[in-house]
Parts: sequence; C-alpha cells; structure tokens
Amino acid sequence: MTHSDQQSILNLALATGELLLTSGAETYRVEETIDRMCQSRGVAGESFVTPSVILVTGIIDGSPITHMKRVHPQQIDLHKIDEANNFARSFTASDMPITTAWEELNRVANSLQYPLPISLLGGGLAVGGFAVLFGAPAGQFPLAFLIGVLLQLFMVTIMPLRLNFFLRNIVASFVVTILIHLLDRLFALAINAMIIGSIMPLVPGVAITNSVRDTLTGDFLSGLTRASEAVFIALGIAFGVGVGLVLMTGVLPV
Repeated sequence: MTHSDQQSILNLALATGELLLTSGAETYRVEETIDRMCQSRGVAGESFVTPSVILVTGIIDGSPITHMKRVHPQQIDLHKIDEANNFARSFTASDMPITTAWEELNRVANSLQYPLPISLLGGGLAVGGFAVLFGAPAGQFPLAFLIGVLLQLFMVTIMPLRLNFFLRNIVASFVVTILIHLLDRLFALAINAMIIGSIMPLVPGVAITNSVRDTLTGDFLSGLTRASEAVFIALGIAFGVGVGLVLMTGVLPV
C-alpha cells in the first residue's frame, strides 16, 4: 500500500468519525469506528476523541502522523449515525476502493434530513402527547399539537443563525411559554401541563444518555463534558420558562 493510500485511509476514518460525532454519537463509538477502519486496511491507527476534538495517529512508513480535527456538534441525527455505521461496517468487511468509499461517505454526509412536514408532524405529536400525559385534558390535544408544530418551525428557523445551544434553548423555551400564555387567554389551557409538554422536546435526553454511556466505558472526560452540556441545556430551558412566566404573570412559581 502506498504512502498516499495510507494517508487517504486515515483521512477517511477521520471524516467518518467527524460525521458520527457531529450527529450525536457517543465518543467510544467514534473511537472504535476510526480504529477499525484503519486496522481493516493494515494501518496502525490510534484515536482519541472528545465531544469537540478528534485526534487520529497512524504509523505510515514507520513514521507517526497525527491528524487533529476541531468538531462543532450540530444536532442529533440518529438516522445519519445509523447510515455512517453501516458505511463503516461495509468498508471494514470488504475491499471497497478508497474513491468509492469517499463517494459513499459524501452521500451519507449530504443525505437530506426528514422533510419539513414530517418534522413538524413529529414535533406536534410529541408535544401533544406529553401535554396530555402530564395532565392536560384530551380535548386540548389539538392546541398542544399546534404549539408543538410552531415550536418545531421556530427551531428550524433559528438553526441557521448558529446560536450556541444555551442561548438557543433559552429563546425557544421563552417563546413557547409566551405563546402558551397568549393562547390561554383565548382557550383556558392547562398551562402547567402545556408548558411541561412543550419543553420536553428540548430536554437533553441524548446528552444525558451519552454522558452515562461514555462514563461507563471509561471515557470520563467525555462523560463529564456531556453531563455539563446537559446541565447547561436544562438551565437554559428553566431560565427561558422562568423569564416568560415572570413577564406574563409577574410570578415565578416555586
């Protein structure tokens, strides 16, 4: 295998790891994927991954070469994680040419997310279901569904602004709290259940899960980092809801 081919394999493994990490995969999964892709083609590779940095070192022609990639996590995309995993398995289990592998990886990376109508439908069903689950009358499900659709539409709209996750959750929870109080003046909503149901899609469930899984596999740095992220997301949601309640009622509930 030529020097150029080995370099390409390292770069391909790094790009695959970046795609997994930015889509919300656990750090141990990213490290295993990178290592296996390198080893499957005879490249002695070793990786170190945190939620924001990927380091990959390979021994090429007897000399160590290290690649570092600064990563900016975007949003959770379980479908893209599954597609990237399938690609990595296919690559390690076959003699897939490097050029073909790059084409396949680019296809996965550029694959479209769910269409907007499907995304809005999912947001509406999630908020409506949680609102009823937390005590809202079943007759208020359509209004909760509408709130969920508007919340999802708002999140899709502000994503291109590249706000950090803390500010994004403050703004979203604030807006949905104001919206619920405005609708309450027209339809007498079960406000508490509606607010709780509306913020459930914002709750950092995946971050908490990944934090626990990373910690249990011995990646304490990644586990603590993701736990900190989850805490700040929760604080952002609480702050946004609190400010909305103070503005609309003048009272912050205990």
